[in-house]
Amino acid sequence: MPLPSFVAHLDQAAEQAAAQSTIARLQGFLQWWGEYVAIHRYPARAVRLDTLEAMAEATTDRDALRPVLAAIREIVEAAQREASV
Repeated sequence: MPLPSFVAHLDQAAEQAAAQSTIARLQGFLQWWGEYVAIHRYPARAVRLDTLEAMAEATTDRDALRPVLAAIREIVEAAQREASV
């Protein structure tokens, strides 16, 4: 995602945090972007995720979908661990 998306998301999170008097929206913003960076710092991983997501959208067979979703989950969980460090 380009910088304008980052800034728009940050502005939205800051506005919601102020309106709700909580930092939860800002924490969610940081987690989301941390995961995004963790995925995209490795171009091959980002391409793999894009490919898997396209496969998941195109698949109508539940049995074929299970390994695709498992592979997506592995990528996302790895990014979550990296972003949490």
